[in-house]
Amino acid sequence: MSQPLPDIVVDTNLETEIQPGHTIHYIHGAHSDDDDSRPRKIPQRWRRERNLGRGSFGTVWLERCTSRLMKDQDPLRAVKVIKCRTGGSPSSECARELEAIGKFSQEPYRHYFVQSFEWYETNNIAFVAMNFVEHGGLKGFMGRCFSEIEAIAQKRRDLTSK
Repeated sequence: MSQPLPDIVVDTNLETEIQPGHTIHYIHGAHSDDDDSRPRKIPQRWRRERNLGRGSFGTVWLERCTSRLMKDQDPLRAVKVIKCRTGGSPSSECARELEAIGKFSQEPYRHYFVQSFEWYETNNIAFVAMNFVEHGGLKGFMGRCFSEIEAIAQKRRDLTSK
């Protein structure tokens, strides 16, 4: 018998429809040009563009939104593809990965980890939608030390970009 999924995993599951060449998500929110701020179900189309890399838990792809965006939404995102389902529910390993991603996307961790938005699943695969970071993943920075000057300069860039 499988364990129930943690609330953070259940709450971030995204309603999705997979079509050839596109993924359609149904987002609850308002378009950026709407005067009416009442949330409603909005379809968004995303197209896979290229492979960004491979990690210990799966492959990461770059996707571009080909439909209208919500307020303050980036047109690019990274999607981590994890083959982790067994039977009718995500395996405990996959559930732990989704729970960790969800947890580290919240305060007080959001300045230290890539932001994850939501996840969706189909045919034994889980997909995790997250911020696209142009300069690559953590693996490329492992083992590299940053000087105090580099760290201060990066922090200033982060603060002025908000």
